[in-house]
Order: sequence, then structure tokens, then C-alpha cells
Amino acid sequence: MRSLLLWLSAVPMLASCASLVAKGREEHVFSQSACLDWFESRAAVEATEPGKFFSPDRHLGCFDGTIEREDLGAGTRALADWAGTASGGGKVLVIRSHGGDAEVALAIAENLQAQDVTVFAHELCASSCANYIFAGVEDRRVTSNALVLFHGGFSDQSRSRIEESLERLYAQVGDQIQDAEVDRQRLLASFDSNRARQDALLRRAGVDTAIIHAVDANDASSLSAELCGGVSNLPRNFVYFSEEDAAQLGLNLSGGATLTDPTSVNRRIADFGRAFVACRLPLDTFAQ
Repeated sequence: MRSLLLWLSAVPMLASCASLVAKGREEHVFSQSACLDWFESRAAVEATEPGKFFSPDRHLGCFDGTIEREDLGAGTRALADWAGTASGGGKVLVIRSHGGDAEVALAIAENLQAQDVTVFAHELCASSCANYIFAGVEDRRVTSNALVLFHGGFSDQSRSRIEESLERLYAQVGDQIQDAEVDRQRLLASFDSNRARQDALLRRAGVDTAIIHAVDANDASSLSAELCGGVSNLPRNFVYFSEEDAAQLGLNLSGGATLTDPTSVNRRIADFGRAFVACRLPLDTFAQ
């Protein structure tokens, strides 16, 4: 059952070397040199490996890697503990991650939002990192030319895919489950609860839930090659938005600018050793 839950969750990055000042709150000034040095010491591909957490001070946290289920990943567990511990305000999280467990990321984001944490996306923030940890706070910032990539989350489309997969699973191993229908209803109820929490998180942050639902309903294969960095046989696994479209969706940045040129975006993705393509998704292509 643990493997099934992991699979279900899977269906679904600082400023320059100056001080960080939390915006619109009690001011806490931090030296982020320790965080910058820490990221510098780690290879870029580690953004896709099991997460590591480093906190040089109780107000500053740095996370690099995959967001894992808390019972499996010590780095994610440390991030969750930090996010859930009050510090009197002015907390800053710097994150580089290709994503990971959606339910765990959602719970972390709820705590970050409750504490009004500033989130910096460093180099790469994709999937559950983008959906929840980045989009779920009001004060979001990026380092120069960071990638923020989306590919859906707890949506109607995801629910339908899960229902279909469960049907196949129960057809194969249903005799090993005491009551397959009760099990199915329990899993779908959990999904529905996560979807409601997800949408509430985004609305509180002033973000349009279309970054989940319309993205998941969009057919990336229908986008022009120009929007995807050119002709490629690689799967179009992620989408991202222009600066103007992101602002219309409520994904305003308090500092920095993301990389939005399709060719440059996909060159950076290749630098991370990932075999997929990301496409710039214009708002006028959103499924209604």
C-alpha cells in the first residue's frame, strides 16, 4: 500500500550576495552567504536527487532535491519540521527542486503560508515545488533566470487517471485486498481532500487555480514547436508562463525574473540531465 500511495502522490529555487529583508513584516536581516555557498558546493543535478536540508539559522532554510514522503526522506522531514516551527516571523526558504511528493509538499506549503515565509526559487523549481511551495506563498522570489515549471496536480484529469489505474490494479491483485471498493473510496476521498486543500492554499495566496486545473487539461502536444524550444522527440512534461501571463495568474514576483525563452529554458533543463521538454503556455490556449 505504501508503494501505491507513493505512486498516487507522484501523479501529480536568492538574491544577489546582499542581505535578505522580509517584505512587509517585522524586519529580519540575514546573511545568505552560507546558503549560496552550500548550493555552490552541490552539483546542479542534485536538484533531482533525495532532498537535503540546511539551516544556518532558525530564520533561514535551504532545501535541495526531491521532496519525499516524510517517512522516507530525512531532508524532507527536516524541511517539514522547520516549516512547521514558529520563529517570530521573517523566515526565508531557498529551494532548488524538481518536485516530488505532492501531498507532502502541500502540507509544507500550508505551514510556509501560515508563517508568511518568503520563498526563493533557486535555479529550478518544478512540479510540486512550483505548484505549492512557490505558488502557495505571497512573497515569492527567484534568482536570475530560474526555471519555474508546472505540470498539473490534484485535478479532475488526475482523478480520472487514478480511477482508471485503480481499476487495473484491483483487476490484477483485488483478491489480495480485503475490500477493494472500500479501499478505492478511501483513496479517492483522500485525493478529493488534497484537491480542496490545494485550491484553498492557492486562493489564499491570490493565485488562480488554473495553474493546476487548466494546465492539467491542456494538451501540450498541440503547442507549436517554437513554444517548446524547437522540434524534439522528448516528452513535453512541463509548461511555464511568460512574465505577463504569470502576473495575470497571480504568480507575481517580489524579486528576480524567471527564464522564459523556450530555447534557453530547454537548454537549462538539459543541463540538469533531464530528458524532457518544457513549453511556454500562453493563457489564450488554456482549456476552458
